[in-house]
Amino acid sequence: MQLPEISTNFLNAASQLETFPEILNIIANDPKTPKEVLDKLAKNSLNFIAEAAKLHINYAGELETGWRDLAESKIDRAQLPILNNDEEGIELRLWYAGAIDESTLPYLNQKSVHEYTSTLLKIVSSADTPRSILDNLETHPRVSQLITECITFLKQRKAIIFDLLPGTIPINSTKLSNNFAANQINPIVADLNTLFTKLEDRKWWFKIRYIPIDKPTINLCLLDLIQTSRGSRRRRSRLRNMLMDFDRGRYKDHSPVFIRFSNLEYYGVILAGDTSTSPQILAKLVKHPIQGVRVLVASHHNITQNSLDKLIDDRSSEVRAAALANPKLDSMLREQLASLENPNLSSLDLRELANSEHTAVRAKVVRHPNVDGSILAKLADDKLIVRLAVAKHPKTPAEILTRFTEHPDRRLPLAVAQNPGAPKDLLIQLATQPAVRGGFYFNPLNLAAVKSLLTQEPEAAIPLLDRCLKFPDRPSFSRFLVLMNPHIPSSFLARYYKSWFWPERYAIAQNPNTDRDICQKLTQDPNRIVRAAARDNLN
Repeated sequence: MQLPEISTNFLNAASQLETFPEILNIIANDPKTPKEVLDKLAKNSLNFIAEAAKLHINYAGELETGWRDLAESKIDRAQLPILNNDEEGIELRLWYAGAIDESTLPYLNQKSVHEYTSTLLKIVSSADTPRSILDNLETHPRVSQLITECITFLKQRKAIIFDLLPGTIPINSTKLSNNFAANQINPIVADLNTLFTKLEDRKWWFKIRYIPIDKPTINLCLLDLIQTSRGSRRRRSRLRNMLMDFDRGRYKDHSPVFIRFSNLEYYGVILAGDTSTSPQILAKLVKHPIQGVRVLVASHHNITQNSLDKLIDDRSSEVRAAALANPKLDSMLREQLASLENPNLSSLDLRELANSEHTAVRAKVVRHPNVDGSILAKLADDKLIVRLAVAKHPKTPAEILTRFTEHPDRRLPLAVAQNPGAPKDLLIQLATQPAVRGGFYFNPLNLAAVKSLLTQEPEAAIPLLDRCLKFPDRPSFSRFLVLMNPHIPSSFLARYYKSWFWPERYAIAQNPNTDRDICQKLTQDPNRIVRAAARDNLN
């Protein structure tokens, strides 16, 4: 196919090689292939070869309008190769490294393209995924019912448990992928006896546990404890009985037994969720190991100011937000937090607020747009919550960020890696730092640094991006997603504009970062969609 001219007879003969789909794909994507050969390839039993032939310029002619919609409808039949069983892991790494753009997420849901992955399900259920992305995916026409139902369930549970809190729910909901319809689940949830029977089957357990039910916060916490309890069958039975008793409205009067055992996980769930729980018992639950219990305590109307002060400094952002939203919050603290909403605060005002006795106020000072480097330097030795905010701030001096990268608490180096304003050399150091275990591919520190580099210095991120892709020289579904990203540098795009898989050439043709000379070459591509995208990009 490298020759300037090839006889039609040769191409006709080659097009009969059914056992060599790679050769057929090359012929279907070659500009020299005549229509009579394409006619045969268009009837091929392999969809991706037939579609490539039908989209050939010599088969269907130029495409002037509607190329973007046509591309989206055809890419799911292109059958881009899946490299191995780790393709899903590669895509997740690329997502967390910022190499996959949110605009391409719906492609992950096309099962005929990528039937072996549940990447999108993992992304939507991640606590790190912004609410705006969930909203867009929930209404996207190309996203499956399973994904939209999953998003709806997550948002419902979020609204019930953390009504005043931003973001998404920190649940690993990938177990929903067995795809039971909601109408199969709800009747089971409604009947506790049936529910406990189904809990013995782990397949049903992972479905039921994320569905909002009566008294959802407490029930879900208890169900988690029932399933994960390492104790005897007798202990699990006690937990189930407690859940049923709670559902019948018992436990209104707190006996000394409850006060005595209020730090135990299962009692804590019930006590924190009961509106009549006393301030003394709530004070004992402030350090409860279950985050959901601490959220309930932080939202409780009987909580004391002293307990609220402790929860405002909680390690969980959701607990902190629930405490800050409690109407019983100290008026002085509320006033200081409200003053920080003013975008016009002076450095003098911020310096004064940086001396507040409340950690929540000092952390919010760090996030104010007018904060300067001297205030950030002063707060760099504060509590961990404040230091994490300092580590992510683009104005933080480089020497402080460097010091943070050497901190034994891994959250601080990770916060520095998430700072796109960190020095390039420091980000490269973090992006290549060996993991304690799992290697580069599973190291959140590496991936966060690559994402920041893509924002700050895209060219410096390319070698690291290759490591994320793992197989950079072979066409793949993962590589197609990266090439679609409008933030990928032109030098990376220039490598692959001769790919034999037309979706990769299409991704490059429509990418705003593609060099004009490459776009010009792609206007002569054999694929009518690629040609149209390249022409539009040049204009």
